[in-house]
Amino acid sequence: MAMVIEVKDGDTGLGSGPPKEIRNGQIHLGGVDSFWLVTGVKKEPKFVARNQEAPVGLFATTTSPLAMSIKGSSQFEFSSRLQGLPGTGALDAVSVATASRLSVGFSPHDMSHEEIVTQLRQGRLFIPTRCKVDAIEVRMNVWMTSGFIRHPNELYGLLPQTSIRSAPTVATDAKPSWVRLGDGLVVFNPQPRWSPPVHMDMRSDDEILKSAEEWLSRTVVAASGEAGASQANLSELMKARISGTVGDQEKEDLAAALRLISTRPSLLDAIPQMMARDPKWQVRILTFEQTEQERLREEIRQRLVAEAEEQEVRFVELRALVVDAEQRLATTAHREILLRNASEQHEKSLREKIEEAARGIGRNVSESARQLREEFEQLRTEIRKVEQMISTVTREAPSREEVSVTSAIYAPPPVAPIAGAQDILRTIQELAKASGLTPSELMAIVLYSTEEVPVLVGETAAASAADIAYAIGGDDAAVVFCDPTHVSLQDIMRDEAGGMAKAIENARSRSDILVPVALCGITSGPCEYWLPQLAEMRRIGRLPMNLAFVASAGVDGLRVSVPNSVLRYLFPIQVSQAKKPGRVVGFAGHWALLQDGGNERKEEAVELLTATDVDAAFLVRGTKMLSRVPVGPELKLADVAAVLLRQQIWTKTAGDAFDHELTRFFQNLGG
Repeated sequence: MAMVIEVKDGDTGLGSGPPKEIRNGQIHLGGVDSFWLVTGVKKEPKFVARNQEAPVGLFATTTSPLAMSIKGSSQFEFSSRLQGLPGTGALDAVSVATASRLSVGFSPHDMSHEEIVTQLRQGRLFIPTRCKVDAIEVRMNVWMTSGFIRHPNELYGLLPQTSIRSAPTVATDAKPSWVRLGDGLVVFNPQPRWSPPVHMDMRSDDEILKSAEEWLSRTVVAASGEAGASQANLSELMKARISGTVGDQEKEDLAAALRLISTRPSLLDAIPQMMARDPKWQVRILTFEQTEQERLREEIRQRLVAEAEEQEVRFVELRALVVDAEQRLATTAHREILLRNASEQHEKSLREKIEEAARGIGRNVSESARQLREEFEQLRTEIRKVEQMISTVTREAPSREEVSVTSAIYAPPPVAPIAGAQDILRTIQELAKASGLTPSELMAIVLYSTEEVPVLVGETAAASAADIAYAIGGDDAAVVFCDPTHVSLQDIMRDEAGGMAKAIENARSRSDILVPVALCGITSGPCEYWLPQLAEMRRIGRLPMNLAFVASAGVDGLRVSVPNSVLRYLFPIQVSQAKKPGRVVGFAGHWALLQDGGNERKEEAVELLTATDVDAAFLVRGTKMLSRVPVGPELKLADVAAVLLRQQIWTKTAGDAFDHELTRFFQNLGG
């Protein structure tokens, strides 16, 4: 049993209820100054107040069977100093159904949090209760529920293992429900929901800042010690080592100083905020803002007036330019009419001259035809006379070696042979010696000639392209020299000397061989109108797929830039060496379409290409081309793959003069 105070709702003073004697074993275990929440309080009859002079038997009453054992015990006396209760009073006997102990905290009004922390660090914090306190408030809504101990002298202090720089603290999720008692004690009802423990530096801000200043001085010493370690003596070196290193406890000190410094607001930010809250400064700021607005408004108005005057002068100049342009336009229109009339007259005169020349040519042709007919009749007469003379002299039979004139005239032209693999490899070696290109570059040009348009750039690029075309197709190869008059594909087809139309017909009739076409000097004219047409028509099958295009681009002279959209059709290769003068590679036979080398060849090509950074589309395309490379010791598949990879790099950087060195041969030709 224990003596407790009954706290009722609406009591204006603390400890105003009458003392009662409560029978409950749990309350006895809590001790004096403990606080409980009880239910089912029931008044017991036959309660007899006892005094200390009258001895009472052990079983004198049913209400207090243990009264004899607690008689005269000081631990069951009320703490009248704590609760302000009178020393004597009428006692009642009651019983309770349930009793649950309440948590007790310490949060005084007459002490600051810094004082509480200082007394805890010194081990002399006095809390006016004989029961253990569950929580101590060390900051606003920040509590310590562990890390402190009650000493035998009833003073509280920190545990030896609790560091002031990293003490465990908790907070409540919401404002707790409590009953505040005298001398700073608070009783929580219900038990508060504490947050997870957070380690916190409970030193004052001044102490942390002083520690930060000491760390700065130590940092300077450490830096100077590192710089002049060779000149310092042993003692100074040891001092610098001590200042330049940090221990475990000092780490907490340094971390606390850094945390505090990081939370301090900037002085430049705080001053405007403080000035904005001051009424006098608000008036001065408002006056300054109005003055600045007036000044800016006047400055803007003057600037607008100046700009308006400038625009007016510019408008007058533009009006004069428009009048001059209109006069020039009228003069140009008048000249156009004069030129049109003159051109019509010249056209009429030329038409008349052409008709007169055609009539003269017709007359000459008719006269020539008449003379030819007469000569033919005379020749026929002479032939009959000779035949009659021969038939009269002899009637010998014709010889078996007599050749029919008709069969000789109508015999089909001889067909050129098909070059074998060794012939192709030998021709590539001869082309490499003559053109300055490597065998792998020549093989890549042949492979790529049926896919897109490889372009040779250099001083002898046109001659090298013509040699490659002749070595592959012989006399059936087409060699077209581009110029500003070749604007469209029809212009190139009408060029009989170039032989483009003949090459297309040969490619259609001989689909088993490569028919080369050399497009020399594509930058000498606007190739943007016909080169994409050739590539796309071959891709979709309008032109034969065995047409092999090899182009060249010059390095000087009058040239036309190639747009970015056309550059993706090209594969530029620079001719590094000069072509040997007068050297022409012989024609060993038509080159057949290069065939697939089988799965082993494809696996080798895939292994070479996957070793580098290539995309999936180029991997499939490059594998097909590499599988058609002829097998020979003079030609390595890895070298051909390296040349094909240069085409992928060109495709990614085409059109940007700063990303590829060969772009300068196709764009910005005048700079």
